[in-house]
Amino acid sequence: MEPSEVSIEFFQKEKYFIYEIEINDTEIHKEELYQSGIGNKENQLIYSRTGKDFTSINSVVEEVQTATNQLVKSNPMSSLLSLNNEFPIIQDERVKMVYNWFEEQVQVLSIYRVSPPIISAMSKNPKLLEFANRLFSNIGLGIESLDIKELKLSEIMSDDSEESSRMKEDIIDRLKGGNIAKMKNDRVLYAIEKVNGEDIVKKFVFKQNGIDNFLGELEYEAQSDGTARILNLIPALYDLIDRQCIYFIDEIENSIHPTLMIAIMKYF
Repeated sequence: MEPSEVSIEFFQKEKYFIYEIEINDTEIHKEELYQSGIGNKENQLIYSRTGKDFTSINSVVEEVQTATNQLVKSNPMSSLLSLNNEFPIIQDERVKMVYNWFEEQVQVLSIYRVSPPIISAMSKNPKLLEFANRLFSNIGLGIESLDIKELKLSEIMSDDSEESSRMKEDIIDRLKGGNIAKMKNDRVLYAIEKVNGEDIVKKFVFKQNGIDNFLGELEYEAQSDGTARILNLIPALYDLIDRQCIYFIDEIENSIHPTLMIAIMKYF
């Protein structure tokens, strides 16, 4: 199997770095870290690892060289960045700096990842809900607004309406105390949490544009898979604007039409 190759260039604490790695399903073939000259001067190699052999810009004593080679040999799938964090052999502050960048600023998401507290997060952070509404109104899904509807659990349990009846049995099965979320088809349909000592059911409601300027409310279950995927990504998208960070989103094209992806990029 030919190894996959990844190269990433990034900025951290007034310095530019290039990290390159070649890896297959059994071992890391090659790994290199450079301080980038950003085109003005030659890139400076900080360390290189090829197979089980390690070299560093800083000279190391034979014992350290042997120990590092043995460490790499015993951990063929581990990067030197992570190994050096556990066993500091490479005495170069830039290596720790780069490790911290990956650890603190890089997030890897699955497109199928669903955050059960998303309703609570939006209800407690008006700016996050406001961002969701701005995004939806700008990408052409016909969604006028996203709201959070709150219902007292006691009123639902005493109500005989069709909507309440559908929820009762499921709520009784799930309610164990604390925050509880009902999930279905990668969607958080509702969440229950205590507010001022009372159990409150919270759920998303979409105000949707229809024919002849009709504006109606739709439950989350009625939304497309693409809308559900985008809603699940909103905390990450908001985070990207709110602070300096990077998200790698696996299979971002899954269930999200390319036109929607273009609209999201244009919004940014």
